[in-house]
Amino acid sequence: SILQNLVGVLQCPNCANCNLKIKSKDNAGFSFAVSVCCSQCGEITCQPENSVNVNQRIVIALRAIGAGRAQLNSFSTFMNLGPGLCKQTFSQIMKSVHLSLSAEVKTFLALQMNIVRQYYTERLNVELDPDGVLDIIVSFDGTWHRRGHQSNHGIGFVIEVSIVKILKY
Repeated sequence: SILQNLVGVLQCPNCANCNLKIKSKDNAGFSFAVSVCCSQCGEITCQPENSVNVNQRIVIALRAIGAGRAQLNSFSTFMNLGPGLCKQTFSQIMKSVHLSLSAEVKTFLALQMNIVRQYYTERLNVELDPDGVLDIIVSFDGTWHRRGHQSNHGIGFVIEVSIVKILKY
């Protein structure tokens, strides 16, 4: 292969030998570990400490364009990249991504609420009630997965009107 030919002309950093070979190990979906072996010294580890999780990035990219596991596996087959991801691995990645994004959204919404609270208390001089609740002006908008009222999937947004901040979804 091209990669093997490239590595074959490199020198070993330990003994300056030019007879290096690539070994692939630990395949997991689109991700795999590669080691370079010197015929005199043995194995040389070349794995970066902060390696990117290729499988996770592929799943995120596909979901961003509206594709799923079936489309990923078809693409993988056409590109001769192997069988793709099994259902369990795809589901685990989706769950992990969902948990990460949920935490980010929670942090973002808390920041938005603090901005609105500060705006109302400092700029508009609105006082909190005895329970610490602040009366604000909001708008609610939403959409359904399908037109009509037969869809079970929808989303709604609570938007503060004065400075236009999303507070809940």
